[in-house]
Amino acid sequence: MLEEFHPRKTKLLLGHDKQINTFKVAIKNEKLHHSWILEGPEGIGKSTFAYLITRLMLTSNPKDSFLKNNIFYEENSINNQILNNVHPDLKVIENTNQEKSSTSSTNIIPVSKVREIENFFSKKASFGGWRICIIDSLDKLNTYGLNSLLKILEEPPEKSLILAISNSKTNILSTLRSRCSILRFSALNNYDCSNILNNILVNIGNEELQKLIILSEGSPGKALIIHNNKGLELYKIIVKLFLNIPTISMSSIENINDILVNKTNINGLNIIKIIFAVFISRTYRRHYNIINDEISEDEIKAQINCLKKLNLDNLSTFWDRIYDIINQAILLNLNKKQTVLEIINDLTKSLNNEEKYVLNDDK
Repeated sequence: MLEEFHPRKTKLLLGHDKQINTFKVAIKNEKLHHSWILEGPEGIGKSTFAYLITRLMLTSNPKDSFLKNNIFYEENSINNQILNNVHPDLKVIENTNQEKSSTSSTNIIPVSKVREIENFFSKKASFGGWRICIIDSLDKLNTYGLNSLLKILEEPPEKSLILAISNSKTNILSTLRSRCSILRFSALNNYDCSNILNNILVNIGNEELQKLIILSEGSPGKALIIHNNKGLELYKIIVKLFLNIPTISMSSIENINDILVNKTNINGLNIIKIIFAVFISRTYRRHYNIINDEISEDEIKAQINCLKKLNLDNLSTFWDRIYDIINQAILLNLNKKQTVLEIINDLTKSLNNEEKYVLNDDK
């Protein structure tokens, strides 16, 4: 995550009025649960929401201070402390840029950081009010971290609040979930996505904006990753790749590699995982005739060709293999070009038996 786009620096929240009202009622009635899991797709504003609630709770009168016109940041000492992550009554558990490793596929938050929460809550609030912990995210905790958090939730101190982000509930212990209130978030609609992205990407053209909205599937966070890592250009190359199979274009392979090694690509191999996931997801939806927005005529033809040359089972196996190949390459810091070649090789193996691929040295 680029520091300039960190959720604590975000000034605009759109599309989660129901969730805001849930907290508003709980605060007003003084029935706010001590621990919450904010659950939903990645990049839709859950962390931004957590910082909004934090700002409200750390003000002197949270009942009287709530969201106005979707803008919740004002220049004052409390907001500036939160902005710079130095407020003494706020503990944030996340991987900082310094701690993230380019060789880690999961960026696991160490259990030692989770144990810091217990020490944090053992102290009195500096301003006599609430103490708040944001965990971003539960997906980055291993079994040891989750068990450590579970112990903290068993006896939470008064006026403490834990806001835990969850992008996928598959790894969360049922006992942990049972001790938390679950607040579910949904992907944003195109209108809200457009407003958020226009507010951040002030010079973006309308055509590029619309493509980002379609490919991000209701996630402004994903749209920013795609935009900042030449994802639209990469998607166009992937479309061409599937448009021409069983012929495999050497230029497509080189073009993919050029994007991956470009210094503007800060997401490394993860960007190709995101783009392949979007293409395959949209291919499945095309098969079931549930696509509402189109990117291009070439995409339509490429997905139809993909469905013809690979059956759905082969396509599913191919995606599983891509996921494994990229994660392994990130973990072991393998050569990017070699990783791309391995993906292409796996694609050729996934083609229907009667399809014979041809390597085309086009330029």
